[in-house]
Amino acid sequence: MHTAVAYTRLPENVDPLTYKEAVHFSPYLTNWQEGMQEEYNALVANLTFKWIKLPVGKKAIRSKWVYLRKENLDGSICFKYRVVIKGYEQVQGIDFMETFAPVAKQVTIQLLLSLVAYYDWDIEQLDVKTAFLNPKLHEEVYMQPSEGYTDPEKQGRVWRLLKVLYGLKQAPRE
Repeated sequence: MHTAVAYTRLPENVDPLTYKEAVHFSPYLTNWQEGMQEEYNALVANLTFKWIKLPVGKKAIRSKWVYLRKENLDGSICFKYRVVIKGYEQVQGIDFMETFAPVAKQVTIQLLLSLVAYYDWDIEQLDVKTAFLNPKLHEEVYMQPSEGYTDPEKQGRVWRLLKVLYGLKQAPRE
């Protein structure tokens, strides 16, 4: 773990832990800024939320950015970024009713891989960037926009989530 206070610039091998580190101390500032805009555009295009004034008596859950750099097989760097809701702030019965964690037993995976090998089937891995974000949200959940989304016209507004977002307790169930 590191703290940005000790740095005037983050070392190249250290990923930022906060928005402030990404935009003030990271040597990859441009990459993170482009990525955050790309993520925001994807959420807008996917109709994940709408901007609203927070209804009286409701609370908005905080959010944060998660940053990660990965090295591709060819040695190039891939930048990963996600805005996530701080699901630990959710209250059961208000923000969500139940949770679900999909799991597969080791023996099930072994059986499937054995069938693939026995029948000489092809197996492929698929990584869909926003697959987790497609299901509609049934509960009313309000989120404070993450740092970096400063729009004077939307001052004092929050996101009313229409679809699940990383970090929500009910996201895996949906």
